[in-house]
Amino acid sequence: MTMKRADWIFVVGVIVVILFFIALSKYGRRTPPPMPANPEHRAAETRMDCLQCHDPRQSEAVRPISARHPQAWMDERFSCTVCHQQTR
Repeated sequence: MTMKRADWIFVVGVIVVILFFIALSKYGRRTPPPMPANPEHRAAETRMDCLQCHDPRQSEAVRPISARHPQAWMDERFSCTVCHQQTR
């Protein structure tokens, strides 16, 4: 039994889709940068500590969170240190 042309196209399509998902899982995410080791960041323990300087909704924010940042920070239950590990 030989494979028809349509069968080969299907097999190649399945392989391409599998390789695409493998590439997404490996290269689709960036590792969040750790928090700097300065005293201000070492003292930060809560989300509110971080938002004092990084809240984009405040005009006096020193370094506001960029628009490209994942929006999980907007959830009050979320902690910044879940992704951004403190360096000690």
